[in-house]
Amino acid sequence: HEVVGVMIPASACMVLGFVSYRLQAPSHFFALTPVGPSQACYAVACLCMVTAFKRLFALEKEPRMATSRRTVFRCTVLLWTAYPVVDFMRSMGLITDWQHQIFAL
Repeated sequence: HEVVGVMIPASACMVLGFVSYRLQAPSHFFALTPVGPSQACYAVACLCMVTAFKRLFALEKEPRMATSRRTVFRCTVLLWTAYPVVDFMRSMGLITDWQHQIFAL
């Protein structure tokens, strides 16, 4: 039951991220235009990601797994938060599309 509370926002994050990607215009994603459906999906996807990690932190923890749990969790948070940062950098023109694809791998 507890894991479902993490899986739902994590799944919603992935689905909304994909929808956001499919809706975005070929121009810059965060251009100075009114907020559209792509930006709204992106924002909600980010909120879902934060919610999933908050719920994951709240799960009861097994004391014997504390060290490995922290390591795995830090790596997971790093990987999950890196993509929105790199995507934002690409949309602002700070990195090229090629660099974005390399980081996304």
